[in-house]
Amino acid sequence: MSAAEYILGGKTVIFKQPYEPPADSDDLFVGREEELKLILTSWIARPGKPAFAPVLIGKPGVGKTHLAYTAARLAERELYVFNGSYDVPGQDLAATFTTGDGSDPSEIRYLLSALATAMIRGAVFLLDELGELHESALAMLLPLLDDQQVIESTLIGQRIRAHPRFRFIATVNSADPICGRLTSNDKLARRFDLIEVGDFSSRDIQTLIERHFPANGSNDQLLRHFWICWRRRHNDSLPTPADAFRIFRKAENIAEAEQLQISGSWGSLETNGLPLSIKHLEAAFERCVGALVQKQ
Repeated sequence: MSAAEYILGGKTVIFKQPYEPPADSDDLFVGREEELKLILTSWIARPGKPAFAPVLIGKPGVGKTHLAYTAARLAERELYVFNGSYDVPGQDLAATFTTGDGSDPSEIRYLLSALATAMIRGAVFLLDELGELHESALAMLLPLLDDQQVIESTLIGQRIRAHPRFRFIATVNSADPICGRLTSNDKLARRFDLIEVGDFSSRDIQTLIERHFPANGSNDQLLRHFWICWRRRHNDSLPTPADAFRIFRKAENIAEAEQLQISGSWGSLETNGLPLSIKHLEAAFERCVGALVQKQ
């Protein structure tokens, strides 16, 4: 039996592979030290008293999933990720199946979900977009997130119990209707530890730009113009890291395209970042967020 296989209820099941976050994902916990501490505090457990299940609530792009990645790394556990979808029935949160590999087409192979794999292996399970789950999937989670710490798989015919090292975390967008349930006192809300993830400060955004775009992030004139361009369109609202990264990536692509056009060769489509001018930044804003000001 390979390391990817496990005997469960007399059946051989196949583990899901752990998720490998992007190499630079830890950068996005800049300015998130307090939220990170709250996650790790929720995960502290004692015999007979399981860990809490934190849910990160915030707008898209504020770094909720990257916070979960960093927390899993600091907790020294494997990470398994599931993206919520209304189309996924509850039982698929436990296991699915496929037929054999050609040598025996009639053979049934049982595939454990990311959740079931994390439970057995004592890993971190991230449920991204909790609010997108079907009601049957939410119901599957209820006995997992209380003292029972189990899910039932009708496909395998087995109750799956969580390893003591198992930890759960979820994300939800603040505009999602499920937030109303999470802040009430119903049976779902009582199982979660809610953590608000707000906007980054302008200083944190600048720190992230400097780290991710070393060729341009320390250019004070360019950074000042970035904020001028942003505020012309968005007034006092702040960008998310995803907003800033998209604009700077597009600006560097525009600068690189100019050089490739001059050389007459488009064979090199990889770049380490070229120095930008204000015109590149403005062109990126036009491409990413539309015209900054109305032409007079």
